[in-house]
Order: sequence, then C-alpha cells, then structure tokens
Amino acid sequence: MVLAELTRQVVVAFRRRRQFLIKPCRGGHSLLNATTFTPQEKQMRTPLVLSVALTTIACSSATPGTPGPGVDAGPADAPITKDAGNQAPANLRSFESNAEGISDACKASDFVKAKAILDQAKSNWSTIKPLALAAGTPQTVVDKVEATLTIVTTEIAGSKKRDCETDANVLTLVIPDIFDHFTYAVPSDALRGDGVFRQLQIDSEYSDFTTADADLAAANAVWVRLRPVTVTQAPKRLDIPGAGTVVADTDATLTQCKTAIANKDVATLATASQAGLDEIDTIETIFK
Repeated sequence: MVLAELTRQVVVAFRRRRQFLIKPCRGGHSLLNATTFTPQEKQMRTPLVLSVALTTIACSSATPGTPGPGVDAGPADAPITKDAGNQAPANLRSFESNAEGISDACKASDFVKAKAILDQAKSNWSTIKPLALAAGTPQTVVDKVEATLTIVTTEIAGSKKRDCETDANVLTLVIPDIFDHFTYAVPSDALRGDGVFRQLQIDSEYSDFTTADADLAAANAVWVRLRPVTVTQAPKRLDIPGAGTVVADTDATLTQCKTAIANKDVATLATASQAGLDEIDTIETIFK
C-alpha cells in the first residue's frame, strides 16, 4: 500500500507543472499515461515512474524570485479525481485574494499594507494546510506555498517592490493547484487566468520582454483549457455584463498581447493584460 501511494504521488508530481514551464523535460511516456496494464507492463511501470521522477527533479531548478522561462500554466494532463462532496474551504478563496492583494500593495510600494495582508494570508494558510493535505494536495504544492510565503516575507521587509509583486503572483499561480483537490464552482483555470495575465502585466510594468513570450504561452495554455467550458457557460449567464462577448474578447486580448510582445510595445501590453484580468473576472462570475 505504501509503495502504491508513493508511486501515485510521483505520477501526480510529474504530471503537474509548477512555477515554470518545463516542457523540454517532460517526455511522452506511454506506460505512465496508460490507465490499464498487462502483467508485463505492471512490472515495468515502477522503474519507469522512478526514472521520470528523477528527471523531473533534475529539470526543476528554478526558485521563487528568480527570473525563469515564464510562469506555469498549471496541469495539462489527466483530471484529478476528487470527492464531489469535499467543498473548498471558505478561506481558500480568501487566501487567493490575499496573494493578489499582496502583489497589488507591493506594486503601489505600500509595504505596510502588504505586511498586513501577508499576516492574513499566513493565518488563512495555517487552517488551509491540513485540509489541503487531507484532500490529496501533493506535498510539493504545500512546500511551494510555504517557501513562497517565506520569500515574500523577506521581500516585504526589504521593500523589494518587483520581487514582492512577482513572488506574490507565484502564490496566485500555485493556489489553483490546491483548488484542484476540492469542489468549487469556478474552474481552477479561471483562477490561473488571474496569475498569467498579472504576470504579463508585470512584464509590461518593467518593460521586460525576456520572458514575455513564455508568459504569453502560459496564458494561451490556460485559455485552451478554459475556453471550451466558457463557451458552454457564458450563454447561460447573459445577465452578467460582458458574458455574451467574453470568449471573443479574450481571444482578441491574447492576440493583442502577442502583437505587443512582438513589437515590444509596453503600453499596449499593459492595456491588453489589464483587459485580460477584467475578462477573467467576468468568466469567474458566470460560473458562480
């Protein structure tokens, strides 16, 4: 039983991307992705999983606060099986809002406010953590949250505006990985949408185009998964302003981001990324 659980956790860890896009390290492993096995394949699967785990560890060297090849777009493989009755804790959404609030406060160089919100975030996390682990959230996700909270604490104390903005957004991007293990009305990819568009906004704020292409790729990856469910849900909520055009609007926004990055057009990227954040707000609302 212990070995089976360990193997399951390794597979989950491999399938889920973290802060940075590590696609070059993720090869296709048919035995790993299969759902049924012959007796011979069962014997082959464990060493294959262990090999993949070692490869994942070797490739995942980026740390919070360090510029990398773009943000993580979240899980892209098989959906996680979860208990339909296991509702997301009420303060998990508050925790996600805390992450956004910290980033906004640091952007405004209001480090007193950032510290106050960080204290709220830590309080929320203290009750969320055991529930997240009990629901099946991988230890790697929990560790990522705790490491990032520690880093943001140091950055706020040192009044490091950009680092704090960026690493608070790392929290925004990893928190949906916790929502994946609970039942929640809003798709977790809508929550990831906040993070990917915010990262593009940070790119524009600092005129940084070194990772903008990868950050846009992350935004597109999220939208590829989120778009189909939005196409289905939006017509049901035409009482929500913008719902009728939100799919076309988001398509157009991503095109504008692509053009802005190609032209190194800071102003257009700033405008388009803000539009993306507004559209994600509309998408979240139509699912509530």
